[in-house]
Amino acid sequence: MNNTRKNLTAAAWSKLESLSSLRRFLQKELDHTHQFDAFNPDERIVEALHSIDSFSTEISRFLHFSNEENRPFELENEFDDLSARYHALMDKLEKMVVH
Repeated sequence: MNNTRKNLTAAAWSKLESLSSLRRFLQKELDHTHQFDAFNPDERIVEALHSIDSFSTEISRFLHFSNEENRPFELENEFDDLSARYHALMDKLEKMVVH
């Protein structure tokens, strides 16, 4: 169980770090747009930041859950769900920001 927990929490932390890096980048982009037009922020970036913040909270909940859950199957199921939603979020963010 400890190996499963360790691997899944490491993967969750990796996802959280990726989101954090993306958030910092997008925040810099938003700050840059504010320099040119302080009254009209790019709504796509603002929405992306909110989505990242929300999902980061979900990853934090998973990390807390992983510390309490003693059944590897339950932990794996939770991670699989989290991972699928993470990939869907990344696809959504790519479409939001790039297009």
